[in-house]
Amino acid sequence: MEDRFRPGTWQLDCWLESQLGSTRDIPGAHMKDTVRLKPDDASWPPATVFFNFFYHGVRFADGDEVRFENGSVQGRYKQRGVDDIPATVVTITGNYAPDSFQICFESPVFGLNTRQMVEGRLVEQA
Repeated sequence: MEDRFRPGTWQLDCWLESQLGSTRDIPGAHMKDTVRLKPDDASWPPATVFFNFFYHGVRFADGDEVRFENGSVQGRYKQRGVDDIPATVVTITGNYAPDSFQICFESPVFGLNTRQMVEGRLVEQA
């Protein structure tokens, strides 16, 4: 299996799930984005591409470990507290292929087991 994301135009979808339900079908709560991945950028390892182009804002610290290997995503990292959300450990699971990915960021927030779901698919290859 090719262990890189292909260059081109990607469609991204992101939503939250918890014991209270899903925001996937709620207008304004389901985020969408389009990313154009250049051939030079697509040559980087999958984790580098994912966290630099598809999912921003994660800063890793000592002891954090997230692996993208052979189509599988696994790991965990410490998320700093923001506003009234306390610091927590985020567990990452999912899968990826050269033309798609489905990744779950799971953490306890306000007593709920919250999952941020992120999906991407290549809609036009470069």
